[in-house]
Amino acid sequence: MSGPPAAGPQPTSPVTELVLFQEGQTDPSVQWLAPKIGDATFLGYKKSEGEPFNDIKIGYNDQDFSSEGFSKATPDLNPQGTKRVFVWVKKGDKEGASPIIQIKLMTSDEQFAGAGFTKLSAPLNPGKSGGRVPRIHLCFKTLAAHRKHEERNWGVGDKMDALDTSNSWLVGKVMKTKGEGDATEYFINYVGWPHRWDEWFPKKFTSSSPIRC
Repeated sequence: MSGPPAAGPQPTSPVTELVLFQEGQTDPSVQWLAPKIGDATFLGYKKSEGEPFNDIKIGYNDQDFSSEGFSKATPDLNPQGTKRVFVWVKKGDKEGASPIIQIKLMTSDEQFAGAGFTKLSAPLNPGKSGGRVPRIHLCFKTLAAHRKHEERNWGVGDKMDALDTSNSWLVGKVMKTKGEGDATEYFINYVGWPHRWDEWFPKKFTSSSPIRC
């Protein structure tokens, strides 16, 4: 069964609130995330009036990040597990901090969160009983990261969509760069493929693009 209807897209507006909802409930102002984090519980976020999020951490049990400027944003997300799990967020328009504009969930079965996303290593469902349960990780993207990839200002270690010689879109990882501005070129490795297929891509080449998330 699918989750509640998602809110309309607001790609660069800041995230200001996290919300929990039970399956079957609806709220058009919330962007709901899949997969479910409990038997019938969805995590979602709002983009409304309020202080923007600029960082997120996952805390277990009695971990407390308030001394670092974070505040607890959710109740326990793992009531059936061996650890209590809470999402902590840092808010405000602080100098040098970029607002978070998108949040997504990915499972341990997935290899790549998407270009510009930061994946939090601590899962939302650690130690849940009942066979092999894929771990769920929270990922977020800031406005600065979004602009970097939309403008193709990639650096070593960044990943992009790249069209190979057989016209297949693959994930390419930047191994090195040369040139400046619009003359920049990226030497990429197709993730999962031998290095003999590595090649240079000009910044303006139509066969490379930001990762489709």
